[in-house]
Amino acid sequence: MVKGLFSKKPTAEPVITLSKRDADVLAKVESRAKLLDTGLDLGFAKVGLDPIIGLIPVMGDLVTVGLSLYIVRTAQEAEIPRHLTRKMMMNIGVDVAIGIVPLIGDVGDFFFKANDRNAKMLREHLYKRAQRKYDDEVAAAAVKAATSPPPPPPLPSTLTIDSGSGLPLPASATPSKTNGLKSAVSTFIKGKGQ
Repeated sequence: MVKGLFSKKPTAEPVITLSKRDADVLAKVESRAKLLDTGLDLGFAKVGLDPIIGLIPVMGDLVTVGLSLYIVRTAQEAEIPRHLTRKMMMNIGVDVAIGIVPLIGDVGDFFFKANDRNAKMLREHLYKRAQRKYDDEVAAAAVKAATSPPPPPPLPSTLTIDSGSGLPLPASATPSKTNGLKSAVSTFIKGKGQ
């Protein structure tokens, strides 16, 4: 059987774009999260600064928590809701709880990437918000189109005026009919005057 014979044709989905502010915030958060969680490619694994700095007892964990909190603070510039901020803080809390356990926590830091998770949650939230805004604008335009009055009919391109009466002639009136119409109008007007 031919592949794709009965498959649906792809439809053009509208491209949802973020506002400049949201796009800038997302770019900052994603670049910082990458630096902390997956910035170095070792070939067999991607490692960031978070697990490396976390190897320093106590001080390393405090530094990485501060950097993670800075990422959440940057995300808040996009006016994210409180529940999303709470989820991000929970990820940081789990990362701290894992990292605080000596040796095992350092290994756990390589696998639990709180900043990367937070960046993904922010991306998902911002694009959903942009989609809702787009949908609202489309719905408002549809309501406006449905409730606005229809446009007036177009005016005729040429309008012939009867020279005798000064009345407009129909577009179907030809010059030969004009004389007959002119006399009919003149007779009608004269007849009313009597």
